[in-house]
Amino acid sequence: MTDDTAYLAGTAREYIIDPETLREVPTHPAALVAWVADATREPAPADPVVERRFRTELGVAARMAGAAALAERQLGRAVELAATESPAIALRARLRLAQVRQWQGRYAEAGAEFIRCVTSAATPADRGFAHQHAGKCAYNAGDFDRAAAHFQ
Repeated sequence: MTDDTAYLAGTAREYIIDPETLREVPTHPAALVAWVADATREPAPADPVVERRFRTELGVAARMAGAAALAERQLGRAVELAATESPAIALRARLRLAQVRQWQGRYAEAGAEFIRCVTSAATPADRGFAHQHAGKCAYNAGDFDRAAAHFQ
């Protein structure tokens, strides 16, 4: 059974989850690339929280658009900014940055960060979210036993 749920429906950033790769797949790739190009021309907001949100949104969109270097820069800055907020926000920022590395095939590096996130998660919900990412990374790396252990 396929889940055709569209996330961020009606936007240039709309996507579905591919059931094989477990990755976000843009519904409108050309519109997403244009959105990323437009967003990169915007000045970074002055407020650190707003800047973190902006860089997160741009970084995630860049990752889905295949602009890994841009995604890594934007999400790296989001990690720096998130460190001044809360542990939960910092954890999610680290997960997003590790996900870029996962999509680049840097599984060992991404997997190590996902495990650090599992270990440092303060709540069961955050730990579960980190396990989900670690499992997806292990799945992409072809380590299905490790992936299954994270998904349990």
